[in-house]
Amino acid sequence: MKDGGSAFPYKTISHFVKNKNDEAVPMFEVVPGMTLRDYFAGQYAASGCDPELAYKKADAMLAEREKQG
Repeated sequence: MKDGGSAFPYKTISHFVKNKNDEAVPMFEVVPGMTLRDYFAGQYAASGCDPELAYKKADAMLAEREKQG
């Protein structure tokens, strides 16, 4: 199932390493966050839509988005 990828990915500091000058340098990792499918379904569900129907509508939105390229 296609989920549209990450809706709100973000970077966070995972740890620090020392550079050649012995300074602490942050190392980042990307946290994917929720999927675009979950975000779309959540928006429908928040408007009072049945959760099962919300996911069907989210899937339809993702299918249309894929057609658009």
